[in-house]
Amino acid sequence: MQSLPTYDEIRGETQNAMRRIVDELPSESRVEDLTTGTPFTCGDGKGVFFTGHWAVYPPDGFDDVTFVDGLPETLGADFTRIEGAIDKGPGSVKLGTTDASDVRLDATVVDVVGTSAIDILATSRCGQGPSDPGT
Repeated sequence: MQSLPTYDEIRGETQNAMRRIVDELPSESRVEDLTTGTPFTCGDGKGVFFTGHWAVYPPDGFDDVTFVDGLPETLGADFTRIEGAIDKGPGSVKLGTTDASDVRLDATVVDVVGTSAIDILATSRCGQGPSDPGT
């Protein structure tokens, strides 16, 4: 039986995928980490997955809707648009990494008390629980 990746590995993969989006934004963008850190059980009951949640505040005047809509092209072959996902309209895209990490990401422009932000929600593949000795 193949063992699951560690929790640290899946958390790192997920945060790296999120960072790829942030790296495309102006350097003065502010990132707020909203991640709860609670691992959730995978559907088969074997292992857990990590969920990362960031709110990113680009500088005033930044066209965040165009930015989010263009993410599939901007990020290139390492990411793909997830077809068949519910279309939330302009300023929202669902992506997946194309490597073995299999990270799924939603990037959506949201209004936070009159300020525009890009909400990034990402989930990992299944891995070992934070304290699992291995499977």
